[in-house]
Amino acid sequence: MTPSLKIAFILLFSILGAFHGLSQTHSYDQIIRGKTVGQLTIEVKSNMDNLKVKVESDVKVNFLFLKATVEYEGKASYKAGKLMHAHIKICRDGKLHQEGETTYRNHHYKAVIDEKQNMIPKEKIEFSSLLLYVKEPEGIKEVYAEVDGIFNPIEYKGNGKYELKLEGSRNNYYTYRNGKLVEAKLDHWIAPIHLKLRE
Repeated sequence: MTPSLKIAFILLFSILGAFHGLSQTHSYDQIIRGKTVGQLTIEVKSNMDNLKVKVESDVKVNFLFLKATVEYEGKASYKAGKLMHAHIKICRDGKLHQEGETTYRNHHYKAVIDEKQNMIPKEKIEFSSLLLYVKEPEGIKEVYAEVDGIFNPIEYKGNGKYELKLEGSRNNYYTYRNGKLVEAKLDHWIAPIHLKLRE
């Protein structure tokens, strides 16, 4: 193989690699009252200034007074650090429980939350709740909740820990190490859920 052909192959593979982007997957155990009740999986795809996040969760609870299966699927896409589209769907025992979709168009956002449409007067949403699973919210003051169409304040508590303040609910807590989420304590209508990264 000639040197010029080698260079051509290297350039071709570099272009293909940039086109397909990077893909990463990681998982968390979901724990309620010391018992593992499910798994939450994060898939991240990045390509140039585009970022796609997919979060899937399946929780099965069988306690004395409570039996439930909850399935969660969330997708969000970002371009140049701006939320372009997000969709969250939560099913309980096979039936739709909650749904939210947010779309950026014509310099504003439209949110459809459980079939009710709202306009969000912002030109840029830079951090939504799905991103909390992907990167540490350094310098972020508020987080957009895709399933509710609202903004929740977030506060850094030191040592990689953040408190997300939720209206009318217990607050959520996230702990990061080297920029990666390692555990979280989340409020949930079933019971508080402890997320722990699978190493």
